[in-house]
Amino acid sequence: MIVSGAYMLYGQHEFLLQQRLFQLKLLFVGLLTANGVVLGRLMHIATEQTFRSTTGKQKIVLMVSGVASLVGWIGAFMMAKLLF
Repeated sequence: MIVSGAYMLYGQHEFLLQQRLFQLKLLFVGLLTANGVVLGRLMHIATEQTFRSTTGKQKIVLMVSGVASLVGWIGAFMMAKLLF
């Protein structure tokens, strides 16, 4: 998503930075980036523990992270498609 945003900016940055849809795309990409950092810290749970041994709180955190990832990818893609 970062590469596609940089490609879109090339030659059109003055126009795109004023567009609400592009700003929303940047917001979704920021969400994905922050979620990537969170996932990096949570990977030990997903790779070292069985589903049964994880606590309810850990399951909720992993599910919220998964939903954030889904929303981020779909949102960034849709904003880019609607923009052009």
